[in-house]
Amino acid sequence: KRSMKNPPFFLILAFGLLIAVVFPAGAVEYKKGLELAQAQRFPEAIKEFQPLAKQGHAGAQYHLGLFYHQGRGVPVNYNEAMKWYRKAAAQGLANAQNNIGTMYKRGQGVKRNLSEAARWYRKAAPDNDLGHILIKRIPKGADL
Repeated sequence: KRSMKNPPFFLILAFGLLIAVVFPAGAVEYKKGLELAQAQRFPEAIKEFQPLAKQGHAGAQYHLGLFYHQGRGVPVNYNEAMKWYRKAAAQGLANAQNNIGTMYKRGQGVKRNLSEAARWYRKAAPDNDLGHILIKRIPKGADL
């Protein structure tokens, strides 16, 4: 049984390939980063994603956030994960918005705040079915 905390890498790769089509700038480098991540060569994938993320590539920003969030190729660093997720979320990336909600729900790098979690899940929900599911997991009585 696999939790959503560590989704299968084929899902991450599929999402990444979709992003490469939507955000073609740096698509070759981004695709290479995804392939490295799928091969679990995370330090090399990070080297591919970092310049793209700094240039504003939402998919690369999301993946850097994911690596810091899950400790893939780098030590777990919730502050760094949140930084990259926020940059990707500001560009409308639903998975980044969803992961910010999860970090607020769990109190990872931020004070636990179910209202803030629900707000981020709602932001993600129009473009992300997972957002709808996670909103339902917020305990009843939380300030929504």
